[in-house]
Amino acid sequence: MDFASSQVYGNYKILSKLGQGSYSHVYLAELLNTNLRYALKVQKQKKNKEKMKRSNQIFENEIAFYNRIKHHPFLIKYIESFECHGTSKWYSPFCIVFEYKEGCDAHKKMTNPEEEIPEQLGLTWFTQAALGLAHVHSNGCMHRDIKPANIIIAGGSIGGIARLCDFGSTKEDNQGAENTINAGTQRYFPPEKLFTKGDLPFLKS
Repeated sequence: MDFASSQVYGNYKILSKLGQGSYSHVYLAELLNTNLRYALKVQKQKKNKEKMKRSNQIFENEIAFYNRIKHHPFLIKYIESFECHGTSKWYSPFCIVFEYKEGCDAHKKMTNPEEEIPEQLGLTWFTQAALGLAHVHSNGCMHRDIKPANIIIAGGSIGGIARLCDFGSTKEDNQGAENTINAGTQRYFPPEKLFTKGDLPFLKS
C-alpha cells in the first residue's frame, strides 16, 4: 500500500516517499498537529501468506532490537513503533518511526557519478559504521545484513555521519549455533557461507 491511498498512519501524516525495500516503504512523515518530521517505515502488504509471515517476523525482530538496545550515535535513532489497525480488513501494518535527517544511504553515495568521496571521508564513515556494529555486538546481537544500502549517511555537515539501519535480520549471538543461515544479502555473503568447506582451498584441512 502506497502513500497515495493512505495519507495517515497512526498519528503521522505522509509527506513524501523516501524509498522502499523488499518488505517496507519508507516515508517522510509529520507528526499530526506539530511541525516535527520523522522517517516512517511502513510494512508492505504481501498477498502470499508465507511472505507476509516472514515480513511480520522481520518487523517484530527489528522492534524487539530497538526496545532492547540503547541508542548509539552511529545507529539510526529509533522513536517508537506501532501497529496501524483499520487500514483494511486484512492488513494492519507494523510501523516504525525514526529520527529524520537529510541524506541517503552509502550505496547511493558510492554509485553517484557526480559525487567523489575523499579517501579520508570514506575511512571516517567506515570507522563510524564499525563502531556502531561493535555496539550491536556488545549487546549480544548480530546485524547479519551489513551492506552499503544499510548504512545511512545522515546530515551534510562535515561530510555527514554514517549510521547503521535495517535491523530486521538481527539475532542474538548464541555461541556455537549456526547464526547466518538464510539471512542477509547474497551479494555480500562471505565466501565461507557461499561454499561448502571442501570448495575453498583456504578452508581445507
